[in-house]
Amino acid sequence: MTSPASNTGLDGLRPHSCVLCQKRKVKCDRTTPCSGCVKAQVECEYRDPVPPRRRKKKLPEAAMVARLRRYEDVIRKAGIDTSLLEEDSRGESLPIRQPISAESRLEYSSPPSFNAPISVPSGNTSKSGPGKFISREGRSLYLDNNLWKSVSNELQDAEGILPEGSTDSILGPNEHEVEDANGDFLFVGKPSRQSLTHLHPDPLQIFKLWQMFLDGVNPLTKFIHAPTLQQQILNATSDLSSISRPLEALMFAIYCAALLPMQDDEARKSFHESKSTLMARYRQAAQQALVNAGVLGTSDLMVLQAFLLFIISARLAYSPHVLWSMSGICIRIGQRIGLHRDGSKLGLSVFETEMRRRIWWRSMVTDTTIGHMAGCESFFSDTEDVKLPSNVNDSALDPDMTEPPVELAGATEMTFCLLGYEMGVWLLKNSKSKTSTFDGYWQFVNSSSVPLDQKDQLIDELETMLETRYVRYCDPSIPLHLVSRIVAGSVVTLARIRAHHPRRYQEKGEEVPQAERELLFKLCKHLVECANILFVTRKAQRFFWHIDFHFPWESIIVMLSELRHRSIGKDVAEGWVLVNTALQRQFKSLHQPRKNPLHLAVANLAIKAWSAHVAESERRRVPPVPQPEIITKFWIYTQGYKSSNPSRTTNDTAVHFTPATTPVKNKYSFPTGQRATPSDTVATASEGDTALQNNINNQSTGLSPTDWNYRTDSVNFDLDMSAITELYPTDDSPMNWVEWDDLIQQFQQQKDVDMDMDLPPSFG
Repeated sequence: MTSPASNTGLDGLRPHSCVLCQKRKVKCDRTTPCSGCVKAQVECEYRDPVPPRRRKKKLPEAAMVARLRRYEDVIRKAGIDTSLLEEDSRGESLPIRQPISAESRLEYSSPPSFNAPISVPSGNTSKSGPGKFISREGRSLYLDNNLWKSVSNELQDAEGILPEGSTDSILGPNEHEVEDANGDFLFVGKPSRQSLTHLHPDPLQIFKLWQMFLDGVNPLTKFIHAPTLQQQILNATSDLSSISRPLEALMFAIYCAALLPMQDDEARKSFHESKSTLMARYRQAAQQALVNAGVLGTSDLMVLQAFLLFIISARLAYSPHVLWSMSGICIRIGQRIGLHRDGSKLGLSVFETEMRRRIWWRSMVTDTTIGHMAGCESFFSDTEDVKLPSNVNDSALDPDMTEPPVELAGATEMTFCLLGYEMGVWLLKNSKSKTSTFDGYWQFVNSSSVPLDQKDQLIDELETMLETRYVRYCDPSIPLHLVSRIVAGSVVTLARIRAHHPRRYQEKGEEVPQAERELLFKLCKHLVECANILFVTRKAQRFFWHIDFHFPWESIIVMLSELRHRSIGKDVAEGWVLVNTALQRQFKSLHQPRKNPLHLAVANLAIKAWSAHVAESERRRVPPVPQPEIITKFWIYTQGYKSSNPSRTTNDTAVHFTPATTPVKNKYSFPTGQRATPSDTVATASEGDTALQNNINNQSTGLSPTDWNYRTDSVNFDLDMSAITELYPTDDSPMNWVEWDDLIQQFQQQKDVDMDMDLPPSFG
């Protein structure tokens, strides 16, 4: 479509190039139609250029002098000697005579609206702490620097101090030529803003991804208000070319996150492509969308939501160190927006206050989790000021509400997230050390200097609180409630294991009392049972992507250590079944090219424990427990390690053996394929389901036998048991728990080494 001819000049030419020639960056002859469009056989279109931004009129000299004097007066009140201004003009810095008093700090408070213009009440000091909060049109900024707070009084327009927003404007034809001022060069070699319309899936697939996100990711994160966003996505799908930058960034982040709980066959069935292909495409698009939205300089809550969701979805794509840096940026953006100050004290609306709490707490928990993976401790910076999100469903929240929602005394959509937040509050409250260590806020639980009775009392209080507020209301027939119930029990059990861990005795050079060993073995069995229940429950499959990041390594190692000394009895049979089930999932992708020190160490420990069991069974002339399948895999795994490292010496901690040329069956072996009886191990599949359910703090999970997939007949008896016993004699030496802690830390830092994790995210 061409513009009216009246816009042509006296010479019959148009005053500017057509849209196609502008886009292709070629010279346009400015005829109607131009020769370039005729040659390309496309419609020639002319658009008037966007008018330049109007500059503010230059103030008269008298007004400038008056304003300068006001600035000098403010600076003097801040404790700076203005008589040294001449020295400063020669390059010398100004000394600060005295710190700025807390009384001089003011605060801006925005009215309870996302889009209302800013209001500036003077002299209002918030209980949430000093600072000024500025908000306008969905963007906000929190000033906690005294100089900025002082001079901000002189800024008549919020635009003068708010960072240039992500804006809701659409990418124009020349947007890619705009000089980057938001620091996005940190993520791309040559920053550019590009149209991403062609990378969106079709509307039907968009709604499929949205539903997958609602089912598998949103229940575990809950920092997006689904009803509001769903309407925005519905409107956006009608015209993806006019979508705002913040919403587009959030939509691409949702596409990435929605793929997390999906299996590859599901992806091929629904989208006719592999999960890895889809994930790579949408991750790159999400990176570019974040660049388009100016993520590093944003003051837009929706862009922050998109960035946080992108970080959560990228946990398998980048190394923990890269992710930790990214989560740190996320926290800094949140602080700049003022999320670390509770919205109820900033004059914000009820809805915005609640959403800001949700975003801040999820950001803090994500940063802490990734920091633990990276071996770096994160800080709950100023978190005490921000209240926990309300225990309400999304349906109880509305952007137009004027009264806070009534919290429910029971389980809601927020229950799972609140369990984690309550645990963080408990750790923060009882932690005496804020040093940056791998243990972090768990130090008071791990420390041997804190009396054991005191730690047990604190853990009892935590358990009672979680049970009273959340757990007793959970309905095991609802997948999210089932996961919440089991996670709550696991968190308390983990705290007890850390409080009673053998390392507290090793630090003092003492032996672990028998009663403590019994308690530890029972606690570790319980925690591994919890993990196994989650992993074999089909209705919880959509949440595996999150649960996989919390594998109970400590409990497995303690159990294997004890199994070296516990060779006979029902506890031994149950212990081996639990260990086998847990490790089968963790080691399902073992392969020879790459070895992980923690995997090798656990394999070594497991084979030693199994060797001790076989030797004790032979000594007592009783049949051993059927050999766990994981022992066979460990044998092959460590054999491959030895063959690929012939220079290793016997002093290494890795497993070393000479493979048997002719496998010899142990004289106590059962016929291959024969199911073990309950007396030999534990209950068979249907009986074992009930036993395991009842073992979890006697709390019924409401699972039927069909929800389980335990196998006690997955046994391989073709290994030479005598060779194992000879090569891995019973080792009664004490465990070096410091070295095991180091191995776990190294494993967290090197997780997913088979992916290209050393490269930073290429945002664009």
